[in-house]
Amino acid sequence: MRFAISLCLAALALLPAGCSTMNQIDANVEGPAAFGGVRYTVARWEAKGTTPGDQAAMFLDLPVSFALDLLILPLTGLNEIVAGGIDVEPVRPAVERERGPR
Repeated sequence: MRFAISLCLAALALLPAGCSTMNQIDANVEGPAAFGGVRYTVARWEAKGTTPGDQAAMFLDLPVSFALDLLILPLTGLNEIVAGGIDVEPVRPAVERERGPR
């Protein structure tokens, strides 16, 4: 029983993970880029307005974004080939863009 509870808590902790992958899919007009989550994190790391708290969240998200990027690589790789290369830029997530500047 304790194992099941621990497994559920671990799944809940990973629920918001992979945010960088999801953000770059939303931010790119061309669609998802190959290893876009990792590339998005690297681009966002030193972008203007990135706080140490943001960097800590990115550090925790990086391994899960890498795993998710690897999982969807057949789709994103094909999309990148068709698009002729995709530049991943450190664009704020759509939710923040709709809210406007802080």
